[in-house]
Amino acid sequence: MDYKENKKKLFVASLSFKIRDNHLYDIFITSGQVVSAKIVMDQEGKSRGYGFVEMATEQEAATAIEQLNGTVHFGRTIVVHKQKPKPVVSTVENNTNNIESYGLE
Repeated sequence: MDYKENKKKLFVASLSFKIRDNHLYDIFITSGQVVSAKIVMDQEGKSRGYGFVEMATEQEAATAIEQLNGTVHFGRTIVVHKQKPKPVVSTVENNTNNIESYGLE
């Protein structure tokens, strides 16, 4: 399986449930240009305690990890690291193999 890695996107965990997107942005802007900052919410609109930040460059992402991982914000020690690569979903390369395996030739 192929994986798509974005070295500028960071995973941020152990966030206070009071933190919103704008707070996350304000925390990370001290380390460089923030492209996006998003807290993950549940279906009821409550924070799930983690989020994602995308920095403008790989260097700024590395700086943010170095400067912010283990720091305290809103009474919680946050965890910051690179987002794990997502699997790349691709279409089936050879549809005839699937048809044959189901006897649908």
